[in-house]
Amino acid sequence: MRPKALCEHLLNQPGITLHQGDVTSLTRKGAGWRLQLADGSALDADQVVIASAHQANRFAQTVELPLQSVRGQISEVTLPDKVTGPHRVVCAGGYVAPALDGVLTFGASFVPNNASTDVTDDDHQRNIDELRLTLPALVEALELAGNPLSPDNLGGRAAVRAASPDKTPYAGPVPVAEAWRADYLLLSKDATRVPNKRGEHHSGLWISTAHGSQGWRAHRCVPR
Repeated sequence: MRPKALCEHLLNQPGITLHQGDVTSLTRKGAGWRLQLADGSALDADQVVIASAHQANRFAQTVELPLQSVRGQISEVTLPDKVTGPHRVVCAGGYVAPALDGVLTFGASFVPNNASTDVTDDDHQRNIDELRLTLPALVEALELAGNPLSPDNLGGRAAVRAASPDKTPYAGPVPVAEAWRADYLLLSKDATRVPNKRGEHHSGLWISTAHGSQGWRAHRCVPR
């Protein structure tokens, strides 16, 4: 799967319009929401889904949701002739995907409390060490072909995952924090005394984040 190509395909579907900008605040406007952008413009919507990973709690309505940044970097190497990678995804401490257009992708590093997206030699080396443990024969084949793995001959990219304290995703309507504190106060004293009251939420405001390393798998469960 190519995530970038998949996103481009979805954006080309009927009824989809792409607006790019930095949303600085969310405020009520009638029955919907106004999204204020950093350039001074604004967008209005009746339904809003916050799906901005580790930055999802930057808004007043979500600021109390605890999120942890977890940096991840993948490494890429062009396979020489007569060296083939795995024919299916191999997962261990990391993962190795089948080569795509002759390029093998492996990783990814896992660095908690780090939101940097710079590609670093340290993370490349972590990925090399993990690949050597997972598929030692492949690393040996690369070395015999005159293409030993080192941070200097790898490409890659880095991004930031989001995780919650108990590693459970946040998916659904955004809770009204003040109301939840009052309505569920008893739980802080006795976890068995579950109040017979439905939690209050911000109407028309939804969230999908804290999927950690399981984003492509977990997102299938979110609509349910």
